[in-house]
Amino acid sequence: MSKKFLCMDVGGTNTRVGIVNDEFTVLGSAIEPTKQLAAKGIGIGFADLVLKWAALAEAEGDELSRVVIGVPATVDAARRRVLQAPNVEGLSGLALADQVEEMTGIPTTVEKDVNLLILSDIHSLGIDPASSVTGVYFGTGIGNALYLGGQVWHGAHGSAGELGHVPMLGRTETCGCGNPGCLECFGGGHHLASVCTEYFPEVPIGEAFVRLSNEPQVIEVLEAMAIAVAAEANILDPDEVIIGGGLPLMKGFDRDAFAERVRTHLRKPFPAETLTLRYSQQGQLSGLVGGAICATM
Repeated sequence: MSKKFLCMDVGGTNTRVGIVNDEFTVLGSAIEPTKQLAAKGIGIGFADLVLKWAALAEAEGDELSRVVIGVPATVDAARRRVLQAPNVEGLSGLALADQVEEMTGIPTTVEKDVNLLILSDIHSLGIDPASSVTGVYFGTGIGNALYLGGQVWHGAHGSAGELGHVPMLGRTETCGCGNPGCLECFGGGHHLASVCTEYFPEVPIGEAFVRLSNEPQVIEVLEAMAIAVAAEANILDPDEVIIGGGLPLMKGFDRDAFAERVRTHLRKPFPAETLTLRYSQQGQLSGLVGGAICATM
């Protein structure tokens, strides 16, 4: 009998939850408002949700082997405690895995959401799981996941992969993390939206790369994105880099031009001559699939 896992993909607005088997097929999923889950305390809300889905599985003659919760946050190296979650109230500092396990009796893992995305992408893109892969996900900010030596690299304290918070020389703008001049202040969707609002109010952000591709403010965003990718590749020399997130999926985003911009900053001859840029095939269920892959590792 195949194993079944309950996987969650937590966002600031909504949480997607579903049962996934060990062949990484999503058997059923739903969306729950995150604030509604947090009404009684977010740990209790997640535990109640687990109990609800466990009862549904039991009614079908199944048993949940593990719960995996993907969060937009830094997580400790043991994948038990959320360290900092700027966009989800009540998560920062919470020993979420312990709380859910105590209330449900089901083994639970908490993982950074982009770490689950890179596992899903490696699977869906058919990348050799023995490869070294990095994932750079350009959304509101810059998400980053490192897959090295056949496993996700968490770092000494669980905070590896904070590429968006590499400081830019000479820049003093304050990042949401509180530090000055972080890379994601210039290479994320939040900054692109600010550019449209301040300089091009008649252009919606979804058309920025179509209508504003030659404007210096938009070129700066693309340059910051390319610097992020090239900097990590120069340090790690991975087999492949996966590019994902909402910005590269926007209409008018020129993948060839972006790859050339990245190569401008890559160390020659390597990794410049061999580095492959792959684009994420992420969908709405990718975080759940990544959760199931995480559960089997």
